[in-house]
Amino acid sequence: MGRRAHPGREGPRLVPHRQAVGQGHETAAGCKLDTGYVKAVHAVEVRAQKAAFDKTKKVLKDRQAAHERPITNARKVIAGAS
Repeated sequence: MGRRAHPGREGPRLVPHRQAVGQGHETAAGCKLDTGYVKAVHAVEVRAQKAAFDKTKKVLKDRQAAHERPITNARKVIAGAS
């Protein structure tokens, strides 16, 4: 374990390298998992995807209703002519 100056502090205060870098995490992924970063980003992404899905679902339902209206009217006309 090497030593280096602690960033953001005045003077040459030396701290162990592991402590300064990530408090014992071997990888950035380990650090992200332990701090809850991955869960937070996932939650934000899920919320955005659900919002986009709901918006798209509404547009599709509106289009389907617009396509069904003429068919319904035609059926009424045909039923009335019989």
